[in-house]
Amino acid sequence: MTDKQRNAPARPKTRHSSGVTHVNEPHHDNFVVIGNHLAQHPELSLTAIGLATHIQSLPEGTPIGIKALAAKFRPPSVTPPRPDHLQTCDSCDRAFRSPQLGRCRDCRSSVAVA
Repeated sequence: MTDKQRNAPARPKTRHSSGVTHVNEPHHDNFVVIGNHLAQHPELSLTAIGLATHIQSLPEGTPIGIKALAAKFRPPSVTPPRPDHLQTCDSCDRAFRSPQLGRCRDCRSSVAVA
């Protein structure tokens, strides 16, 4: 019989059975170190952290004013449609604005009185 051959290295021994496993690979060119104080800042939004990370990765001397950033990060050209929330009353076919299906105000009050 032949010897067993593994096509992948053995998993590292960790104390935890679940969670993040880091594989640290050294980089020598074209990289920026971002501190955990920025990457995991509790008061910044994901957008703010991403923007700060992008700014830190730019070469020295790159313009980073509002106009330069707005030119680089254009909003999407197609905006998603907003829900209208117009419904048709089940009793009288009147249109009314509500997030739920059902009856208009007049038909609800007439059913409650009757």
